[in-house]
Amino acid sequence: MIIKASQRAGATALAKHLLNDIENDHVTVHTLHGFVAEDVTDAFREIEALSKATKAKSYLFSVTLNPPIGQQVSEDEFAKTAQRLAKTMHLEKQPYALIIHEKEGRKHAHCVFSRIDAEHMKAIKLPFYKQRLNALSRDLYIEHGWQLPRGYEHKDSRDPRTFNLAEWQQAKRHNLNPKQIKARLQHCWQRADNKAAFEHSLNHEGYFLARGDKRGFVAVDWFGEVHSLTRALSVKTKELQNRLGDPKTYPSVEETRQKMAQAQFETLKRLRAEQARIHSAERKPLHTRKSELVAEQRIARQRLQIFQEKRQVEERDFRQSLYQKGIKALWHFVTGRLHKLKKQHEDEYRLSLERDKDEKQQLAAFQLKEREKLQLQLDALKRRQQAEILDLGKQVSQQNQSLDFSPAICPQAHTQSFNISQNTNPEISL
Repeated sequence: MIIKASQRAGATALAKHLLNDIENDHVTVHTLHGFVAEDVTDAFREIEALSKATKAKSYLFSVTLNPPIGQQVSEDEFAKTAQRLAKTMHLEKQPYALIIHEKEGRKHAHCVFSRIDAEHMKAIKLPFYKQRLNALSRDLYIEHGWQLPRGYEHKDSRDPRTFNLAEWQQAKRHNLNPKQIKARLQHCWQRADNKAAFEHSLNHEGYFLARGDKRGFVAVDWFGEVHSLTRALSVKTKELQNRLGDPKTYPSVEETRQKMAQAQFETLKRLRAEQARIHSAERKPLHTRKSELVAEQRIARQRLQIFQEKRQVEERDFRQSLYQKGIKALWHFVTGRLHKLKKQHEDEYRLSLERDKDEKQQLAAFQLKEREKLQLQLDALKRRQQAEILDLGKQVSQQNQSLDFSPAICPQAHTQSFNISQNTNPEISL
């Protein structure tokens, strides 16, 4: 499974995030080990309080365990992986919490360790933890017979379109897929062998070449968002300059935005609002069904929990009724029958706990399959809507392709006017 980790602080915020049952369908606190506290929030605050006696700023080691798509992992497997993780990082003696999330028809887990060594009152160092966890992750893929990601097959095979948090948030603001954005920019670069061809290809896809404040060449999309070309294309500035020339000869980001606004802002704003309304209406039935399904599943789990607790009480009372009183109890003790009966009841109790655990896992597995079916529909709708968002920008850009963004040819902004026909497709005259 994919393992991601970070050293961090923010005990209360992390606990709130891990216990969030709004973004997650179901949240299970599987393990709280080595804490005095009995809930996650107080346990993390316990670590935070202990860190005050040290110089440690990042007193938590937070790890995410994410199985590959289509693979279901049991809670016991997550627990075993957490123990292996602790051994790999030499954190076996440290308190930790294991929280399991069910979301979008899949399970993943969060394991949070304390970095504070209470005996020596110092933070435990975790050198090269990313490399060590990657090795553990690769071993887990091989042991389970899962298909290895390309990045694990060879260190140079990682997805070149990997994006950081800022890029993800930038795309998420407009419901776009960051990999899709990078793929389009890279496609433009690969099929163009000169400046004019690259600019034309970018414009065709809904992006416009500009001079960045600190990043050399940038592409401005039809939302006005700025994308660094060195990062998106995975090329150096010198290579960009060899093909595109001096960045100073290009308009600034602000100038480009102004020209774009003159050409398409009002039309895009109206079309995007209309598109957003349509997309929202399309998502509503599935989101309603998702909320209903999650509520039904939570009720089913609560009913099972109540039933199992009631059954445990009844079975305990029945076992208790089998013990004799008075002289008979003494006789059973002397003859050893009492010891045998206690041993029998201990075995029955252990088996009853395993039975209850199996029932919970069977219910969870059934519910995951239900949720997975719904998630397939949600994912298909999301992909289609993302494509429609990008295509809208591309179509409007093609209608405005006569607008030249080169400062050498177009030193001043053109004046445009929009004629929106009564048809569903806008006509833009420049």
